[in-house]
Amino acid sequence: AALAALVVVGATGDTPPSLVSGDQVFFTVPATDHRITVEDNGYVQAYWTHHGVWQHFTLQRDAGSGEVASGDTVYLRAWTGKYLSRSTGLSASSSGTGRDEKFTISLASGAGAIAPGSAVTLETNKNEPVVVQDPASPGVVLLGTRRDLAAQFVVEMAP
Repeated sequence: AALAALVVVGATGDTPPSLVSGDQVFFTVPATDHRITVEDNGYVQAYWTHHGVWQHFTLQRDAGSGEVASGDTVYLRAWTGKYLSRSTGLSASSSGTGRDEKFTISLASGAGAIAPGSAVTLETNKNEPVVVQDPASPGVVLLGTRRDLAAQFVVEMAP
Protein backbone atom coordinates (compact mmCIF):
# COMPACT_ATOMS: atom_id res chain seq x y z
CA ALA A 1 0.00 0.00 0.00
CA ALA A 2 1.32 3.38 -0.96
CA LEU A 3 0.86 5.25 2.30
CA ALA A 4 2.96 8.20 1.11
CA ALA A 5 0.21 8.99 -1.39
CA LEU A 6 -2.19 9.73 1.47
CA VAL A 7 -0.57 13.06 2.34
CA VAL A 8 -3.24 15.73 2.00
CA VAL A 9 -2.41 18.74 -0.16
CA GLY A 10 -4.21 22.02 0.40
CA ALA A 11 -6.19 23.82 -2.28
CA THR A 12 -3.21 26.03 -3.09
CA GLY A 13 -0.86 23.07 -3.53
CA ASP A 14 0.91 23.82 -0.25
CA THR A 15 1.73 21.01 2.11
CA PRO A 16 -0.51 20.99 5.18
CA PRO A 17 0.73 22.55 8.38
CA SER A 18 2.29 20.29 10.98
CA LEU A 19 0.31 19.04 13.91
CA VAL A 20 0.92 20.85 17.17
CA SER A 21 0.40 19.89 20.78
CA GLY A 22 -3.28 20.30 21.60
CA ASP A 23 -4.58 19.33 18.14
CA GLN A 24 -7.49 16.91 18.01
CA VAL A 25 -6.91 14.01 15.64
CA PHE A 26 -8.20 10.68 14.37
CA PHE A 27 -6.01 7.61 13.78
CA THR A 28 -7.19 5.67 10.72
CA VAL A 29 -6.32 2.08 9.80
CA PRO A 30 -5.27 2.37 6.12
CA ALA A 31 -6.47 -1.10 5.08
CA THR A 32 -10.06 -0.59 6.31
CA ASP A 33 -10.59 3.16 6.79
CA HIS A 34 -11.65 2.31 10.37
CA ARG A 35 -10.62 4.63 13.16
CA ILE A 36 -9.19 3.91 16.57
CA THR A 37 -12.15 4.34 18.89
CA VAL A 38 -12.41 4.65 22.66
CA GLU A 39 -15.67 3.41 24.14
CA ASP A 40 -17.11 4.98 27.28
CA ASN A 41 -15.66 2.14 29.40
CA GLY A 42 -12.12 2.81 28.09
CA TYR A 43 -12.05 -0.15 25.67
CA VAL A 44 -9.96 0.64 22.56
CA GLN A 45 -11.02 -0.81 19.22
CA ALA A 46 -11.04 -0.17 15.45
CA TYR A 47 -14.40 -1.61 14.40
CA TRP A 48 -15.97 1.58 13.02
CA THR A 49 -15.39 4.07 10.20
CA HIS A 50 -17.03 6.90 12.16
CA HIS A 51 -15.55 10.39 12.46
CA GLY A 52 -17.33 11.03 15.75
CA VAL A 53 -16.43 12.14 19.24
CA TRP A 54 -15.45 8.60 20.29
CA GLN A 55 -12.66 8.66 17.67
CA HIS A 56 -11.13 11.99 18.83
CA PHE A 57 -7.74 12.09 20.51
CA THR A 58 -5.99 15.21 21.75
CA LEU A 59 -2.23 15.10 21.11
CA GLN A 60 -0.18 16.40 24.01
CA ARG A 61 3.59 16.61 23.61
CA ASP A 62 5.57 15.52 26.65
CA ALA A 63 7.95 18.41 25.89
CA GLY A 64 5.11 20.95 26.01
CA SER A 65 3.67 23.16 23.31
CA GLY A 66 4.94 23.16 19.75
CA GLU A 67 5.06 21.18 16.55
CA VAL A 68 4.72 17.40 16.70
CA ALA A 69 7.65 15.70 14.97
CA SER A 70 8.61 12.11 14.28
CA GLY A 71 10.08 10.58 17.43
CA ASP A 72 8.23 12.88 19.85
CA THR A 73 6.80 11.49 23.06
CA VAL A 74 3.09 12.26 23.30
CA TYR A 75 0.09 11.58 25.48
CA LEU A 76 -3.19 10.70 23.77
CA ARG A 77 -6.23 12.01 25.63
CA ALA A 78 -9.51 10.42 24.58
CA TRP A 79 -12.92 12.09 24.47
CA THR A 80 -13.59 10.69 27.96
CA GLY A 81 -10.80 12.85 29.41
CA LYS A 82 -8.81 9.68 30.12
CA TYR A 83 -5.42 8.95 28.57
CA LEU A 84 -4.43 5.98 26.46
CA SER A 85 -2.35 3.74 28.72
CA ARG A 86 -0.40 0.52 28.53
CA SER A 87 -0.90 -0.24 32.24
CA THR A 88 -3.64 -2.84 31.63
CA GLY A 89 -2.99 -3.92 28.06
CA LEU A 90 -4.17 -0.96 26.02
CA SER A 91 -7.04 1.12 27.33
CA ALA A 92 -8.08 4.71 27.86
CA SER A 93 -8.38 4.41 31.61
CA SER A 94 -5.80 6.70 33.14
CA SER A 95 -6.56 10.10 34.64
CA GLY A 96 -2.90 11.13 34.66
CA THR A 97 0.13 11.37 32.41
CA GLY A 98 2.76 9.03 33.78
CA ARG A 99 5.21 6.61 32.25
CA ASP A 100 2.54 4.15 31.08
CA GLU A 101 0.72 6.90 29.16
CA LYS A 102 3.75 7.93 27.07
CA PHE A 103 3.72 6.99 23.39
CA THR A 104 6.31 7.72 20.75
CA ILE A 105 4.71 8.92 17.53
CA SER A 106 6.88 8.39 14.45
CA LEU A 107 6.48 8.77 10.74
CA ALA A 108 6.20 5.34 9.11
CA SER A 109 9.07 6.34 6.85
CA GLY A 110 11.53 9.14 7.30
CA ALA A 111 11.88 11.96 9.76
CA GLY A 112 10.35 15.40 10.12
CA ALA A 113 7.14 17.08 11.15
CA ILE A 114 3.91 15.12 11.37
CA ALA A 115 1.12 16.61 9.29
CA PRO A 116 -2.47 15.57 8.60
CA GLY A 117 -2.38 12.64 6.18
CA SER A 118 0.93 11.30 7.52
CA ALA A 119 1.33 7.56 8.05
CA VAL A 120 2.53 7.08 11.63
CA THR A 121 3.32 4.44 14.22
CA LEU A 122 2.67 4.60 17.96
CA GLU A 123 4.88 2.80 20.47
CA THR A 124 4.72 2.60 24.25
CA ASN A 125 7.61 3.51 26.54
CA LYS A 126 8.45 -0.23 26.46
CA ASN A 127 8.82 -0.20 22.63
CA GLU A 128 5.53 -2.07 22.12
CA PRO A 129 3.79 -0.95 18.93
CA VAL A 130 0.08 -0.24 18.94
CA VAL A 131 -1.34 -2.67 16.38
CA VAL A 132 -4.66 -3.72 14.91
CA GLN A 133 -5.02 -7.45 15.41
CA ASP A 134 -6.11 -8.00 11.80
CA PRO A 135 -5.62 -4.90 9.64
CA ALA A 136 -7.61 -6.41 6.74
CA SER A 137 -10.84 -6.48 8.76
CA PRO A 138 -12.32 -4.59 11.69
CA GLY A 139 -10.11 -5.26 14.60
CA VAL A 140 -9.09 -5.21 18.17
CA VAL A 141 -6.42 -2.62 18.92
CA LEU A 142 -3.73 -3.94 21.22
CA LEU A 143 -0.04 -3.89 22.03
CA GLY A 144 2.06 -6.26 19.98
CA THR A 145 5.33 -6.92 18.26
CA ARG A 146 4.36 -6.53 14.60
CA ARG A 147 6.00 -3.68 12.76
CA ASP A 148 4.14 -3.94 9.45
CA LEU A 149 0.93 -2.31 8.18
CA ALA A 150 -0.87 -3.56 11.29
CA ALA A 151 1.13 -0.98 13.26
CA GLN A 152 0.58 1.97 10.90
CA PHE A 153 -2.13 4.59 11.09
CA VAL A 154 -2.93 7.69 9.09
CA VAL A 155 -3.37 10.72 11.32
CA GLU A 156 -6.20 13.10 10.39
CA MET A 157 -7.36 16.38 11.90
CA ALA A 158 -10.62 16.09 13.84
CA PRO A 159 -13.16 18.91 13.51
